[in-house]
Amino acid sequence: MRINKVIIYPFSILIITVIVIYIFNAVEDKRFMEELSLLHPKQIENYIRLSESIKINDLEFGGDIFQNSKEDLLSSLSLDEWKKKRVSSPNELSADIRIEIDENYRVYLYETVPLAMVLYKDEWRYYKISQSIHRNVSDWLYSVTK
Repeated sequence: MRINKVIIYPFSILIITVIVIYIFNAVEDKRFMEELSLLHPKQIENYIRLSESIKINDLEFGGDIFQNSKEDLLSSLSLDEWKKKRVSSPNELSADIRIEIDENYRVYLYETVPLAMVLYKDEWRYYKISQSIHRNVSDWLYSVTK
């Protein structure tokens, strides 16, 4: 009887440890894979830096702006502050600003609800942003169109 306890106790500790390590690795892999997604803010920054020219449209006032000043745009977007938000459909809201990085990759900003939507081909993801981010991008747009 005593031998069974001596064998079962370390064996059960080993099994529990393996399960905990497996769960931790699965969670870390999911976070890592999400960061690799083109819909993640870190990838938006990379894509903007690599693009030759960015087309920005203030959908309220119309007109396209082709911009090469990527650092000013990235500074206005404050991508580090974006928090993922669940929204059921990409068609629920009407955007105010469209940032077209290329023909397949766009970022939409919404003023009425402080959100940003990233659209890559047919995939999309919403992010909660602060109201100041939309205002900063609008101010930046106004300054480059003067």
